Amino acid sequence: MKNIRKQFAVFALAAALSAGAAAPVASAAPVVDTGESIAISVNGVQLTDAPPAFESSDVIYLPLRALAETVGFEVGYDEATRTAELSDGDRDIALSLTSGAVSVNGAASGEADFILRGNRTFVTVDFVSEYISSGSLFVNSRESDTETSAAAIYIYMPLDVSIGGGIRVGSLTYGYDEDIDGAHAVSSSYAAPVLHGFGDADFEETLNKSFSDAFDANEKDILDESTAAGEAIADGRDDEVYSYASENDYTVTADDGILTISENGYLYSGGAHAMYWLSTYVIDIEGSKRLSLEDLFESGTDYKTALIDEMNAIRAAGGEYWEDVSEIGLEEIDAYGGYNFYFADGTLVIYYNPYDVAAYAVGMVKFEIPSDSISGIVAPEYSELFS
Repeated sequence: MKNIRKQFAVFALAAALSAGAAAPVASAAPVVDTGESIAISVNGVQLTDAPPAFESSDVIYLPLRALAETVGFEVGYDEATRTAELSDGDRDIALSLTSGAVSVNGAASGEADFILRGNRTFVTVDFVSEYISSGSLFVNSRESDTETSAAAIYIYMPLDVSIGGGIRVGSLTYGYDEDIDGAHAVSSSYAAPVLHGFGDADFEETLNKSFSDAFDANEKDILDESTAAGEAIADGRDDEVYSYASENDYTVTADDGILTISENGYLYSGGAHAMYWLSTYVIDIEGSKRLSLEDLFESGTDYKTALIDEMNAIRAAGGEYWEDVSEIGLEEIDAYGGYNFYFADGTLVIYYNPYDVAAYAVGMVKFEIPSDSISGIVAPEYSELFS
């Protein structure tokens, strides 16, 4: 069955985020936690000051006030009626913390599942989708990859989130599912950033267009794959049909006047394994400029040789299997137009996606460049990024 979901889409990994029981859950109900807090990001921005989400009876619960205020709602509480009140200027939403009844602009709008913990109200993903984001919501969940790291839930919606430096981030979202023949499927889950607040309107328009163009191209690709699969089945060419899946989401950080957007992509189009990749945008907010490696260093310096020497030293010490590239050279340093980098805790990280410089089994290759080895050639205006 075909299901195009431009208004509500859930990544495959988020299947556990079901609505759960229809009846509201009051404070007297038992809360069965998984034992780990769930970090929350909205439109790629981590909510560091928000109470963490948690799981109860296979349902994820999110902090209502923190999440609503993040996307511009005013939140209040009527103690006399035990009602949580949300308003964005156009919609007045009331949630009874006695019955779970919800009203929008004074009109009854059903009931909601919620949990009270102390003086905080936690609601489900479905509540956020229906009432806060008006049905346009995209969710991705990730389990812990180590015993100490927290699980995370990523929520994408068109409402803006402030990130700092006057920048606000919204989202384009798209989802598609089609069961082709009972054994194969075509699916896509896509979230792309929409940014506002740059001083240079032309730069902002060009940046957003690059994201929306990729978004549109993915939508076209998935529909083309679906059409091709349908035609193959109709012509009796079942052996040419395979499952096709693509995913894309992103994170955003702002620090020292620098905005960093990290897009994470995934594609399976048949063959031995899927492909995945990272694409980063490191942006000088005040200058309204996407930075390349060249911008980080003083003009006239041989920064390429300095970086090549450091990366080859790291490569030689790593002992990894390298498929096609015996050493890093100018071809590799010029890959991606010099945009394949980001900063992590004051360290410049240059990355290469699978197959760029090593076998697929090696995975993504990252070079953490010691700041003291290149400090003498760093452009003064960006020296704080290396500390």
